[in-house]
Amino acid sequence: MSIASSLLRAFLALLAAMPLLIAGGRAEDAPPQSTAVDFAVPPPVIDLGPSVLPRGAKDPADPEGAWFTIAVQNRSSRPIARVLTAAEPAASAVSIEPKRGRPVLIEAAVADEAIVLERAIAFGANAFRVLVPPGHAATLALHLENVDERPALLAWTEPALIAHNRQEGILAGLVSGFLLAAAAFAAGAAILTSRMFPRWAALFLVGILVAQLAASGVFDGTPLVALSGPYALFAFAVAFAIAAGIRLVDYVAQFEAFRAQAAQWRNVAVALMLAAGVAALAGVPVVGLAIRLCALIGAAACAGYLAHCGRIGIAAARRLAPAATIFALVTAAAAFNALGLFGVNLVASYAIG
Repeated sequence: MSIASSLLRAFLALLAAMPLLIAGGRAEDAPPQSTAVDFAVPPPVIDLGPSVLPRGAKDPADPEGAWFTIAVQNRSSRPIARVLTAAEPAASAVSIEPKRGRPVLIEAAVADEAIVLERAIAFGANAFRVLVPPGHAATLALHLENVDERPALLAWTEPALIAHNRQEGILAGLVSGFLLAAAAFAAGAAILTSRMFPRWAALFLVGILVAQLAASGVFDGTPLVALSGPYALFAFAVAFAIAAGIRLVDYVAQFEAFRAQAAQWRNVAVALMLAAGVAALAGVPVVGLAIRLCALIGAAACAGYLAHCGRIGIAAARRLAPAATIFALVTAAAAFNALGLFGVNLVASYAIG
């Protein structure tokens, strides 16, 4: 009887433990709450990039796409909604071989039916809204394109994303409007007069304007970026602006006053910059990075050259040197922002502009 009673007690204990074993098996499907990103934290935007894990599966039919997973949770007592958007990672525009498009989130899926996951058209074609119930955790599967091993993925609260989009639109409109007005003013002066200074100034400003519009995404989805993408178009516009800027500076303070054979090298530099711009637009690797380096070095060299010419008595150079110095400082700030030294700052480029 003792053996039978022991077996009976063991059987009853096993029956009592079955719900715990089943619950434990289900818990394995959910991510550990200690490692999942909590959507209920106070910051209005969360950088999910460090928490995103690559799945390692590549589709040969989609070479620019990749799947990632991320564990999310809600530790609060009320449902939390976040909007997921893909952002441009630091140094994306200064890589040796830039992507043919901007990072986009094209698909999102979750196995947990309690999680509401839907496309948020109001925030853009590539935004997804995630609603996590209180005390819940799950793993999201995300399909992104034009990203590297560690994509830049942001989780916004809806009011914060609305405010950001409004601020970004205002700043982009201000910068583009000022550049357009300046280019139109210079073009009008070039048409009304026969001087070369407003002509080169108009071409220079047109190049800067096209670069700004390309960086803002105005040309995305147009034939201008169909060949090699927005980063290639930006490099082409910068190369065009550098070429026009060389002729503009030469008109203000002729290079022959600095070196006798400078005119010949000036023409060679202009031709090389235009050729580099065409090569960048065609998608040749490294060229876009070289153009950006030339812009950074050239802006500093231009400021130093005009300051030197102003000190030796060239009045036009003396008047233009302060503006060239400010332009060189802004160019350096743009380079630091492109390298990610300012962190994930989504409006830094417009503030610099």
